[in-house]
Amino acid sequence: MILRTLLLVIMLFCPLHWSWAEEHFPFLGEVSGDKVSVRAGQNVNFERIDILPEGTRVIVRQEQYGWYKIQLPATSKVYVRMDYLTIENDTIGRVAANRVNVRAGRGANFSSVGQLEKGKYVRLVNKMDDWFQIVPVEGLLGWVSKDFVRYDSEVIPDLDSLGLAPIAEPSIVEADISSKVVIDENPSSAVSFTGIIEPIAPANTLNSLSYQLKTNEGKIYFLQGHPAVMGQFSRELVKVEGHLVSGMVKLPYPVVAVRKFQLVL
Repeated sequence: MILRTLLLVIMLFCPLHWSWAEEHFPFLGEVSGDKVSVRAGQNVNFERIDILPEGTRVIVRQEQYGWYKIQLPATSKVYVRMDYLTIENDTIGRVAANRVNVRAGRGANFSSVGQLEKGKYVRLVNKMDDWFQIVPVEGLLGWVSKDFVRYDSEVIPDLDSLGLAPIAEPSIVEADISSKVVIDENPSSAVSFTGIIEPIAPANTLNSLSYQLKTNEGKIYFLQGHPAVMGQFSRELVKVEGHLVSGMVKLPYPVVAVRKFQLVL
């Protein structure tokens, strides 16, 4: 009698468990095969934008025609045309228009996997032709055959654990200023220049300054900011925003406390 009751409980519980997974979204799934394709639409004719190894966790949003719509993993290759991005630094871009399509390839003929709103920040992977490959963010979706995804949990993990945490604001370079240096924050002292960042000649490496900017007009400004960040822009054409610094003596050129870099493409 006890065994019969136990079997009845098992038979009742298992169908409900899997029924919940198939009828209630979202849920956390796990890839059950190796080298499983993620596509831009719900059949094999759409572009492949990722290949997932067995055991990869994915957030399943819905099911259609035997395919699961999933939040794109951070490894998926998706692209935004450079015209629609403002480059904040070498790894961060900001969307410059509303409803910008993110596509499965470098071209307007490729399928859209979602849209981005103006002001949203994205991580840049690399630039090819007139397109930037970006790290997928929440809301960009792809499709996987449901035959290769099994139910794992109704609990959706923190997006940061999946490499999809949103970017609140880009990395902005703040000047590391000693107590003896004063930044003039008056509007008239705000400056913006475009030019090439270069290492400062050893003879001029005073006051912990390592880089300078040479403008298109030939003017030179010493830059005050984080050396590791400025080093990533060395020999590049950039737009620099900041404020003039006072209180630094025996320097041949003005000093700018850098607030923001923007790579000029």
